Amino acid sequence: MTRELQEKLESYQRVWAEVDLDAIWENMVHMKENIAENTKILAVIKTDGYGHGGVPIAKMLEQLDFMFGYAAATYEEAHVLREAGVKKPILILGYTFPYCYEELIREEIRPAVYRRDTVEELAAAAAKVGKKAKVHIKVDTGMGRIGITPDEEGLEFVRFLIEHPELEVEGIFTHFAKSDEADKTSANHQLELFQNFIDKKYFSTMLAALKIILCFIINFYHYEERSTKTFGFDDKNRSFKIQAEKFVSDSGRASSEHGLIQRLQQDRFCPLPQR
Repeated sequence: MTRELQEKLESYQRVWAEVDLDAIWENMVHMKENIAENTKILAVIKTDGYGHGGVPIAKMLEQLDFMFGYAAATYEEAHVLREAGVKKPILILGYTFPYCYEELIREEIRPAVYRRDTVEELAAAAAKVGKKAKVHIKVDTGMGRIGITPDEEGLEFVRFLIEHPELEVEGIFTHFAKSDEADKTSANHQLELFQNFIDKKYFSTMLAALKIILCFIINFYHYEERSTKTFGFDDKNRSFKIQAEKFVSDSGRASSEHGLIQRLQQDRFCPLPQR
């Protein structure tokens, strides 16, 4: 082997990524500092933590007492986390196929529910397993993918859902479609729709009785022309060093790019119970 080839093998010329777990830890801590005291955080680590390593990220965040749990895109992703020893709750954000319902219930993975056939099939699987299935209701306030509508039809679904004793309604959530845009008109409109829906007399009574968790998914990242700074791209050796910028300024106030966070401090959303 030539010296030149040996040097290339040792220096590894291809692109690689270095993920700084300390930076992720600090981001979570700083986000926690800017939300209500009793509010917990659910970390979205779908698609292997967006390629950054879902398992090591989840294992690290398990140590934070303000972390409620995690969100994945599919049962398969959630199962990988459970197999790795992750204990905290895991919510599946998308549709979950019936073939995995029994295992999902055994592993206490929470599916999103918004279809009557899903409710019935989950109830049947829970009865077979002999264990309640914990579920979260998905409300579509503007994303336009999945979820019940925030109206009387949606309330009828909720009534239908709670008639199944095999299921435990643990939470209800929505997904902001444009919260990462500077103009928060759309996000604020979705927030208003969600609040109006859960404030309906029937629903608010049920929420109080069942202690249902309220939450929503926000895109906290705001991408600009600063991507090379954010991810530390080193053109010389073609490597990425993932050291995400903090989500708050040095003064400790929430960045204006994530303006909804100021409203979250005052509203009653995401009052996740202490565990």
